Amino acid sequence: MACVFIISAVFHEYIITCTFKFFYPVLFVMFAGGGFGFIFLTDKGSNRSWNVFMWVALFIGNGMLMCLYSMEFYARQNCPPKTDNFLDYFIPRSWFCDLPSSSLPTAAM
Repeated sequence: MACVFIISAVFHEYIITCTFKFFYPVLFVMFAGGGFGFIFLTDKGSNRSWNVFMWVALFIGNGMLMCLYSMEFYARQNCPPKTDNFLDYFIPRSWFCDLPSSSLPTAAM
């Protein structure tokens, strides 16, 4: 059963990587880590509090994915690459962007 979660995580990450044109393994960590962890908790999910926990976890997880992938997408548009080789495809720019706040585009009021 653990193999199913790992294979699913790899394929989902591959699809996201091809779609967004950058590698950012947040979805992989959530699928492989969280999904693998829930294997051991399957027999405890019979009461209402477990159901509420699962719904809250789904909402928080989707919000985290949206925020993190959006940050990386806009960091790749606004921050210059650190290297000019293929390794830049794998290095998250949202973690290592060193632009001063005066050089970022601002919204016109």
